Amino acid sequence: MVEMTEHSFLDAERASQAVKAIRALGIRVAIDDFDTGFSNLSHLAKLKTDCLKIDKVFIEAIGTDAPTSEVALHIIHMAESLGLTVIGEGIETEAQAQFLLEYGVGYGQGWLYARAVPMAELLRNRA
Repeated sequence: MVEMTEHSFLDAERASQAVKAIRALGIRVAIDDFDTGFSNLSHLAKLKTDCLKIDKVFIEAIGTDAPTSEVALHIIHMAESLGLTVIGEGIETEAQAQFLLEYGVGYGQGWLYARAVPMAELLRNRA
């Protein structure tokens, strides 16, 4: 899977061509850092990406009194209506993971699962 930040989609025509070319190679495309920049619903519908990653800032707000505490849920519903796979980014607590699972988010990344490791260590442990 190739991840493209939503800032990559400022030029919608170029972005659409790039997504189409990547997908033609059999590679899935995910929008990373969704809703932290310039994307909008019409871009999402036109780009035909495969996945949408909910940015960590919205995952952190889950279950809090923050004004953005409901944004993750809205993103999940919007992505589902567009037929996109949803990925939670920056999951650090069991409560966040459980919330996402309850709303059908089957993919996640974050320190709850594993800390970031240098590439050399990752390759060493792969064998």
